Amino acid sequence: MYMDGKGVEQSFSEGIRLFEKAATMGLDRAYLELAYLYQNDANPGIYDRAKAFVWWEKLAQRGHAHGQRMLADSYSHGAGVERSTRNSH
Repeated sequence: MYMDGKGVEQSFSEGIRLFEKAATMGLDRAYLELAYLYQNDANPGIYDRAKAFVWWEKLAQRGHAHGQRMLADSYSHGAGVERSTRNSH
């Protein structure tokens, strides 16, 4: 809602706050949304590969297969973290 302004005034900061709150409650979808949000360079002022990496890592640690794949891709491409072929497998 807040991210795209549907029904409310658009507010990335409020959307991020709510996704972070949901993540602290253990909702994998919130980790996923935060990672994609920071990874997407179409989000000016929010784009931050290092923050995306943090959320991919947290999701991967929860055993989420897509999170593990995206974490490996981050290492492989050096996206938000130093490139490492050792950690990309």
